Amino acid sequence: MFPQRNVALAAAAFLQILSNVDAVQVPAEAFARGKYDFVIVGGGSAGLALATRLSDNPKLTVGVIEAGLVRLDDKILIPGMFGSTLGDPEYDWNFATVPQSHLGNRQLPVFRGKLLGGTSALNGLVHSRASKAEYDGLQALGNPGWNFETLQDGMKKSENWTAPSRFLQKTYFANNDVSDHGTKGAIQDSVYSFYADVVTPFFKAAQNLKITINKAMGYYAPNAHRNNLVVVTGAHVTKIITKKTNGLVSATSVEYLSGNVTYTVAVGKEVVLSAGIGNKKILNALSIPVAVDLPGVGENHHDHFGPQLAFQSLDNFITPDRSKTDPAFAAQQFAQYAQNRTGTLSATSATTLAFLPMHDIMSPSTSARLLSDLDAALTSMPTHLKSQFALQRKWLDDQSVPQVEFVLFSNSDHLPYEALSGATPQPGKSYYTIAVFLQHLWSRGSVHISTSNPLTAPNIDGDYLNSPGDFGSSFSDRTAHHSDLARIDMKLLIESVKWAQKLSQTEPMKSATVAVLRPVLNATDAQIRDFITSSANTEWHFAGSMFYTGTASMLPRDQNGVVDPQLKVYGTSNIRVVDASILPVHVATHPTMTLYGIAERAAEALRTGEWK
Repeated sequence: MFPQRNVALAAAAFLQILSNVDAVQVPAEAFARGKYDFVIVGGGSAGLALATRLSDNPKLTVGVIEAGLVRLDDKILIPGMFGSTLGDPEYDWNFATVPQSHLGNRQLPVFRGKLLGGTSALNGLVHSRASKAEYDGLQALGNPGWNFETLQDGMKKSENWTAPSRFLQKTYFANNDVSDHGTKGAIQDSVYSFYADVVTPFFKAAQNLKITINKAMGYYAPNAHRNNLVVVTGAHVTKIITKKTNGLVSATSVEYLSGNVTYTVAVGKEVVLSAGIGNKKILNALSIPVAVDLPGVGENHHDHFGPQLAFQSLDNFITPDRSKTDPAFAAQQFAQYAQNRTGTLSATSATTLAFLPMHDIMSPSTSARLLSDLDAALTSMPTHLKSQFALQRKWLDDQSVPQVEFVLFSNSDHLPYEALSGATPQPGKSYYTIAVFLQHLWSRGSVHISTSNPLTAPNIDGDYLNSPGDFGSSFSDRTAHHSDLARIDMKLLIESVKWAQKLSQTEPMKSATVAVLRPVLNATDAQIRDFITSSANTEWHFAGSMFYTGTASMLPRDQNGVVDPQLKVYGTSNIRVVDASILPVHVATHPTMTLYGIAERAAEALRTGEWK
């Protein structure tokens, strides 16, 4: 069980990336000559996990096509260098959204891993799970067998937990409940050995606000020698070649481009991808033949979203910022890490998270009015969203379901937030950042192709803050008249920013805080709104290789569903999707562990023949 009010350690996630991967790559031409029962398009978090688990059956052959390359260097392997790869074209696809009309027409960066292992190689090493109610919500939306028990079983199968020391358990509430963890899986995880000085005041201030503390690539590398598991990197999939049999579309081969040469690999049984299948109007406009008309492909996109608040802490606090302004300290920390894997480089700056339900961050009168106005707005929602929104509405009343994540970064910026935090580290000064992320956005966007060229980046439109709810002006600032204050996502963010600043002014955090930098303390709702629209960003939790949460939803087809409960694309006989895009409603957690749970469940069903 994972209680509702949860100050969890992001530290419960030091994902070990092992190093003997490049020895098993095959050239693009050799890969095309291979015979594979399963062709996996995308060697990211879910793709490699699925491929490895399928190859547990020696009678099955598995081929993985990955557009990125193998990269195992300090930027990937040293936790404290998290952020250095974001925006670097050697590691990152560097996508961006279309201009966001509710965010001053800003284009938000969309960071995606351009390497084997996908975005799991770039992420913040957070290994966490959502609540039971959220995972059970998948089954409630019409997907038998997809619930907490199923996913918990898969997640524990993926995990190889190393217990923390008694000091870490006592000081930082590190979880050591064996029932919560797996100990025989592929993913090595434990807690960090370093926590910044600001972490303890954060915990204690949260407790003083009546928040209860919850004590509550590894797949592939060790199995890279398997003859029935083959990977090609630097290969861009351009097409799935299909035929129609008995009214169903079947994938016969996969076309990919490597070094300006096009290759084709045959599909023995199945391919894991959704391509050339989608909204008929979009495909016809680009002169792309329509194999199956599925209007839900690319729709229902949503992510975790919010701003980052900046603060100055006590000068004597040790934080990663010191390495930016003190070369001698930076060199000492690098040497310390090289010697014994300790110090500031042994952890990311985001070692501490708080997941809170709505009623913990606002007054009863505020939440009552928000819910009343939301209920009125939901009476006119599109039919295909009614079941999703009904579930999200139910979660607002459920204290076991977090609505907002507060991430404590022990520095002035958590790359790539540097330009947004409003604080550039000064020599001798220390800082911290609290990021505020909504976990269940009411806004819905889309991800669609823009040309017939498969190498062109997609159009990504989060449509952030375009959510239901009619509140007129803000609650506390009656002089404000702005349409964005009438949106539930905006209102939840405004109240969340207020709570984060309240935490900073609660002892002992108040004594650890020298200055509130951005936004100003006691800002009006209108000022907070402007801060959000000018600086808020996505948390990049859509996960998956090229897919985004909700864009291939596991829902009934008449609700814009794309895959059935066996993850098979509607209208096809052998094409499945296994990544975060199948989630019709996002869950309140960092998604990597959930992805492993999904992959474990799919692999078991496919490996044993349960799914046909």
